[in-house]
Amino acid sequence: MTVAVGVLCQKGYPGIVMGADREVSLTTGRTHEKKTHLIKKKDVVVGIAGAGSADLITLAAQELDRRLVDSMTCEQVRQTLEDLAQDFQRKHVDANESHSLDLVAGVKVTGPERQVRLLKVAGTIVIYRDDYVAIGWGQEMAHYLLKRLYGTAERLEVSQGIVLTSQVLKAAKEHSQNCGGQTDVLQLTSGTVASEVPEEDVRLHEQSADRFEAIIRPVMHALTNINVTESQLNDLIGKMSVELHAFRPNTFKVKQFEKHELKRQLMTVAGMDALSVSPSISPSASPSTSREFVPTNIYGTEETS
Repeated sequence: MTVAVGVLCQKGYPGIVMGADREVSLTTGRTHEKKTHLIKKKDVVVGIAGAGSADLITLAAQELDRRLVDSMTCEQVRQTLEDLAQDFQRKHVDANESHSLDLVAGVKVTGPERQVRLLKVAGTIVIYRDDYVAIGWGQEMAHYLLKRLYGTAERLEVSQGIVLTSQVLKAAKEHSQNCGGQTDVLQLTSGTVASEVPEEDVRLHEQSADRFEAIIRPVMHALTNINVTESQLNDLIGKMSVELHAFRPNTFKVKQFEKHELKRQLMTVAGMDALSVSPSISPSASPSTSREFVPTNIYGTEETS
C-alpha cells in the first residue's frame, strides 16, 4: 500500500506540490515502485500521485496521457479524469477487489485560462480541493500533520510546499507499517515549472525535520516548567538560535547559489529579467553572517520579490 499527498500553494506564483512513497505490498512480501507521474502537453500539464497498485496508477497515467489534448480547461481535465475513473472502475477495479483507483492530481493550464488546480480522485469521484489532499494507508497521520502545519494556501509558496510535503510523507512512512521506501515529489507552477524535485533535496527536507525537533525540544520542555528560571530559559533560547543557524552548512549555501545561478541563466535565455525575481546570494556567507542570510528558492520555481 502507500500514502500520497498534495498541497495547493497560492503565495507568489500559484502551484501544486504532490508526492507519494514507493512501497507496494505483495502476497509474499513488499517491493518498491514509483507512483508519481508527470504528463505534459503543449498547454496542459497534469501530475498524479497515487495510492495502491503501482501498475494501476501507471496504467491510469498512460491512459490519461492518451486522452488529454491541448487547449483543455481545468474543468475539461477534471471531466476527463472522471470519465477515466469510471472506465477503470468497470474494467479493472470491479474485476479485482484488491485494486482501487485513488489519486492526487495537480492540473496546470497555460492557455487563456492560465490556472492551477488540485484534485482528488476517490474511486469514481473527482473533486477540486482548495487546500490539501491525503490518501492511502498513511492518510490519517498525513491529515493530522497537514491540519497543523499547512495554514492557508495564500501563505504557502511552492518551495515551502515541497518542504512540507517531504516531511509529512516522511512521518506517514514512519507511522504506518504499510508505507515506506523512497519519496517522490512533483511540483507544478503557473509559470514555466513542471518537474520532479531532486531526490537529494527530498532527503534533506526529511532529515531536517528530525534535526529541527531535536534542536527545539529543550526550549519546548522548559517553556512552561516552573523549575526553569528566566535566565535558564534565555540561555536555552540562545543555544537553540545558534544551532538553528548552524544547521545550514556552507555546502548547502554553495548548492543553493549554484541552483540560483542556473535559474538566472535559464531565465536570461528565456528573455526574462532574473535580477527582478529574487535577491542575490553569495555562497561565501560565513556563519557569523548567517542571521542576515536571505534564503531563496532552490527548486527553479518562480518567486516574487
